Amino acid sequence: MKAWALFLGIFLLTPSFALGQETKPDSCVSVDVKAPTQWIGSPPRNVNIRIGPGIDYPVHESGELFTGEEIQILQECHGWLQARSMPEHLIDRVIEQRGESQAQEMLLFWVRKDLIRRPAKPSTVMPAPVPQRRTCCRICRRGKACGNSCIARNLTCHQPRGCACNGEDSATATGGELCRAMQI
Repeated sequence: MKAWALFLGIFLLTPSFALGQETKPDSCVSVDVKAPTQWIGSPPRNVNIRIGPGIDYPVHESGELFTGEEIQILQECHGWLQARSMPEHLIDRVIEQRGESQAQEMLLFWVRKDLIRRPAKPSTVMPAPVPQRRTCCRICRRGKACGNSCIARNLTCHQPRGCACNGEDSATATGGELCRAMQI
């Protein structure tokens, strides 16, 4: 009898998700349709969207997100993301035409977090290097610059860029001021 009571007590205390049923999260409160975006994402394949954060909620009237469609994430709750896909500049127009409650229903939806990918963080854009004043050690008028010297125009240069300048670039190399320029 004690074993049966223990089994019944454990059964009653076991959360429903342990028995294969998903519970509706009750702490996921819908945010305002005009809430600021936390981040942007997109699905790698077509995925269903729902009116609430769980598979127990019906599919949203829009049906699904298409591959690569950009969405704006508003919040995360229990492995689900609340999002909108309409550009922000059109939201006010929808609210004006349909009212706040209908706009909430139309614009906001929930999607499983694992079905949405964040775009890679943009690489740090390095500022363009400030052009430094270049001093020409040689000005190549008949040949071409190759490293720190001049070579014939029909030859291939195998040296890294040096201080030699071609005749046409020498005027811009230092803004017209050439130091130690040797004419070759």
